[in-house]
Amino acid sequence: MLLRPIHEVNIVDVVLKDNQLFLTENEYKLVLIPEFYKHFFSALLHQITILLSAMNTNETARIETGILNNIFEPVLAFDEHLNYTYANASAAKMVNRTPEQLISKNIRIEFPEAVNSPFQTAMETALKNREYIYIQNYYAPFDNWFENHIYPSENGLVVYFRNITERKKAEDQIIKNEKRFRALIENNDSIIVLLDENRKALYHSPSAERITGWLSGERPEVDALQLPHPDDMPVAIQLYEELKKKPGKLLPLNLRIFHKNGTVIWLEGTVSNLLGEEAVNAVVINVRDITERKKAEEQIRIQRELSDSIINGLPGVFYLFSLDNKIHRWNKNLETVTGFTYEEVRDRHPIEFFHESERGMLMQKSMNVFETGAAAAEGKLVLEDGSTLPYYFSGRVINTNIKR
Repeated sequence: MLLRPIHEVNIVDVVLKDNQLFLTENEYKLVLIPEFYKHFFSALLHQITILLSAMNTNETARIETGILNNIFEPVLAFDEHLNYTYANASAAKMVNRTPEQLISKNIRIEFPEAVNSPFQTAMETALKNREYIYIQNYYAPFDNWFENHIYPSENGLVVYFRNITERKKAEDQIIKNEKRFRALIENNDSIIVLLDENRKALYHSPSAERITGWLSGERPEVDALQLPHPDDMPVAIQLYEELKKKPGKLLPLNLRIFHKNGTVIWLEGTVSNLLGEEAVNAVVINVRDITERKKAEEQIRIQRELSDSIINGLPGVFYLFSLDNKIHRWNKNLETVTGFTYEEVRDRHPIEFFHESERGMLMQKSMNVFETGAAAAEGKLVLEDGSTLPYYFSGRVINTNIKR
């Protein structure tokens, strides 16, 4: 892939072929090829020196300077004492200098902050061992990161470098985001599981070990469809089939699995088929442990059934209503005696069960119950067909978790 034409070079041109440089008399556009960067610069330095040694000094300098000045990327050259022997315009601008201000200056004097830095150490190593070195370094005075390609030359070094500060900031932000995301995952009570196309676990969050008792790697080959409680297996299979038909959709999940110790765990959450998304390539499960909630709901259900059996065992009619005149509970006998349906009882005002002539008195009696704690009265119970039955009513105030 060609990066871009840089500039036309007249009189003689440099051609890169099989990692060798040749001089031609044709006009030619110098093109940098990214995968040849390393070969290009070492060959450029070494072979231009050899091939142009036969030319007169002025011609050699003119051609070499023309080539390097028209390379867009920053290039510096040093002698064996690390004095600047060349700097193209891009390089000089990068370090807040002009080329003329750098030539013949020593890097240690011009940039004393770089003394004993990793960059200077790399340059000295490249000089000593005659080897190419790649290094990234942070230069505090400029508050910038640089990427450096250091090449040994005939009489010193050539350094091709670029400012990578923005790239470093982006990389640092990615690292911070990853750490933040990992912290959220690892300190979350929810279980996050990634499954491959064979329903085998690729990853599960640390909370999975705490909730299920199974350590990471203890069941690497288990099929996820083997984990649900036998009674929930049909639900799990149906859910998996739906996942295959609806990739990318978020589907609800509510089922039981077994803890390592054999006890039952209730899980609730969502699952999504993201196997088709290159960045994920997994089925994503996000669930939380609702076992304690399920136990509480079961206790409430048992208590409700017990209270219903007691209420429904009462010989007369019974109903419970609050200060805002909303009926909350009643026994079956109320429906049987009055002929009203469940919905009609639920939506009825408590006083509407009585004859119109008695409603004022019974409303006052009801208020007495809330004020004094108890009251009693006789009245006619109005049935669904309009007929009435005489009843003796007694009321007592109770405090519930609903209201008074």
